[in-house]
Amino acid sequence: MSGPGSRIQLSKPWTGPEEAAAVARVLASGWLTQGPEVEALEQTFRGLVGTEHAVAVNSGTAALHLALAALDLAPGDEVILPSFTFPATANTVLLTGLTPVLVDVDPTTFNMDVAATEAAIGPRTKAVMPVHQFGLAADMPAFAALAGEHGLAVVEDAACAVGARWPGGVAGAGGLSGCFSFHPRKSLTTGEGGMVTTDDEAVVRRVKRLRNHGIEVTPDGPRFVEPGYNLRMPDVLAAIGRVQIERLERSVGRRRELAQLYAELLRDLPGVTPPLEPDGYRHTYQSYGAMLADGIDRSVVMRTLRDQGIETSIGAHALHRLPHLVEYGGGRPFAGTEQAADRCLCLPLHPAMSEGDVRTVVSEIGQAIGR
Repeated sequence: MSGPGSRIQLSKPWTGPEEAAAVARVLASGWLTQGPEVEALEQTFRGLVGTEHAVAVNSGTAALHLALAALDLAPGDEVILPSFTFPATANTVLLTGLTPVLVDVDPTTFNMDVAATEAAIGPRTKAVMPVHQFGLAADMPAFAALAGEHGLAVVEDAACAVGARWPGGVAGAGGLSGCFSFHPRKSLTTGEGGMVTTDDEAVVRRVKRLRNHGIEVTPDGPRFVEPGYNLRMPDVLAAIGRVQIERLERSVGRRRELAQLYAELLRDLPGVTPPLEPDGYRHTYQSYGAMLADGIDRSVVMRTLRDQGIETSIGAHALHRLPHLVEYGGGRPFAGTEQAADRCLCLPLHPAMSEGDVRTVVSEIGQAIGR
């Protein structure tokens, strides 16, 4: 989110009077917790993604947690995931009693490397969790083929990727389940919130039970059938999300316009490489992750930009360096992750930015690196 003194913020949610009116409508209804607004959001969202089911929860982390819990795996079973991502991806694996197996990423896409994933498959591997980093879909056809060959479940971490596509597919519909975040930095926000998408009846029943105290809804009424959580989305937040869906295409479209301008300007700036969008893919640019050349001190660039009122961030994290995750690297090489973790610089990008803002950011980067 934005720093207090930033003139050009890293991110800013696009909200307005429509969201305020939606919230007021819910407050007037007297039904504030999970209810008709949540159900309506789920119905719209499943149509957006193209899955049979969508289940709203109170965060993207909750979505990952419940999607993993719905696999009903044994303690210690392994889930392969990228080493360059937000820690919640691995934390949810640990919190469901499973073992994360970290593998390298391709530093040109920031996404999980398919060959590294295949090399890490072992007798206890039960699932793979590709992350659509920064809004660029991972190579889902390749992961689906790999999972089919080895009998693995695919859980998409699509937290950043609502509206993202690859040739022939949509983020959230490429595996057994997809998990989205509606944090304020995302292209679609509910303030906090998340969604699990799936075509699998068993998965949707389990996720719905676990988000609501283990309650199974039956013709004879609700029954408590297992221990569960309270991970429901309130109707107030769902009402915001319904408005946000209506402007999603405009939001992503504006992000893509600004990203294109960034790319055009950065091509003339040696030492900074724009993010890649492979042919046939639709990058949503939830974050704009550029790569600095080896030898450029990222901390100096970030500090210089901050002094000019421009907010930036490092992007994701090298999970194999974090104290509670270092043991899950397994001695595998992480050259791609380390390049990304040390040289990625996320630049401001959100629909409220002007083209002049983008030009200012690039100009100040040039000054910071002495170009």
